[in-house]
Amino acid sequence: MAGHGTLVRLERRTDGVALITIDHPPVNALTRPVFAELNAVTDELRTAPPGAVVITGRPKVFALGGEISETYRTRFQNRTDVSDAELDAAVREITDPDYVRELGEKYLVTFDAIAALPCMVIAAISGIAFGGGLELALACDYRIASQRAKLATPEIILGGTSIGGGVYRLPRLVGPAMAKRMYLGGEAITAAEALRIGLVNEVMPAQETVPRALAFAQTFVPYAGPSQAWFKELIDAGHSVSGTEANQLELRRWCESYATEDARGRLRDFLAHGPRTPL
Repeated sequence: MAGHGTLVRLERRTDGVALITIDHPPVNALTRPVFAELNAVTDELRTAPPGAVVITGRPKVFALGGEISETYRTRFQNRTDVSDAELDAAVREITDPDYVRELGEKYLVTFDAIAALPCMVIAAISGIAFGGGLELALACDYRIASQRAKLATPEIILGGTSIGGGVYRLPRLVGPAMAKRMYLGGEAITAAEALRIGLVNEVMPAQETVPRALAFAQTFVPYAGPSQAWFKELIDAGHSVSGTEANQLELRRWCESYATEDARGRLRDFLAHGPRTPL
């Protein structure tokens, strides 16, 4: 079953996987309308969780940070008659403090909601993932990239910093030195380099990226339930709390997990039939 807006499509597949496709030509810019539709999709998935989620984009572009790209594309691209007054007005709009804060909050709220979905979330990085597009991929739990993908954090080129949670998610994957190289230098890296440093988990031929992500997502569907959400919480908490606090949270979730109907049903099935996979 497919649905939702014109820029973000949600397909709830019969195999239990939900496929989110961002389709905002020509460059999949993450504009405010895209965020609105992406938030609507995320709200639905949080209310009625699937077995797993795959997020992808257009064939050549996964996603780009949007508002500045859209301003250039719609107002200045291919023009030779741009006046200083037009440029000054555009810069004032983009750097307006209220506008900057509003847009930043949209990034944070949206990507945190994706990260908090109570199931495995897989990014199928179909092509370019720059700025906000990379931040979106970092909010996912697992990243499968096309061989032609390029990834970058180019905000430094515009004199700004990033927004969307990547400044703490990226160092967890690649280490602080490599994260600083990417953020402070703004250079794009290839899918092969991203795999080498741990930024992505797999690299596939372009036409196989989404099928591989969907097939991989299916492996999590049989275990959908509250324990998946708690495992995500516990793993993420390990980066931000003390060992004692992590142990207390782990003990609490351990006790809560075995009090669920999901656990009781799975235990009953195990005791009645034994392990589904031979030991």
